[in-house]
Amino acid sequence: MGFDRRSASRYAVIVLTTPPKLVARTWFKQQDVVYYLAHCGNTLPKRILDFKDGFELIYSKGKRLTRGHPFDAMRSPTTGA
Repeated sequence: MGFDRRSASRYAVIVLTTPPKLVARTWFKQQDVVYYLAHCGNTLPKRILDFKDGFELIYSKGKRLTRGHPFDAMRSPTTGA
């Protein structure tokens, strides 16, 4: 599912490949993000962002999301540029 039929929501997941890839879905509720992460079956590293508050979120395997550091949407998570 892409963004062509819906507006982007508050939470997004980025798979940290080279280059990083946005999962083509965003969520309004943290519970939905946790469900996705628990059931996606993908073990690649991920970055979880809260675009409303500007914080990176940390996933506790199978449990919940906690607030991490603020992020700069213009800065690359891998290069710092």
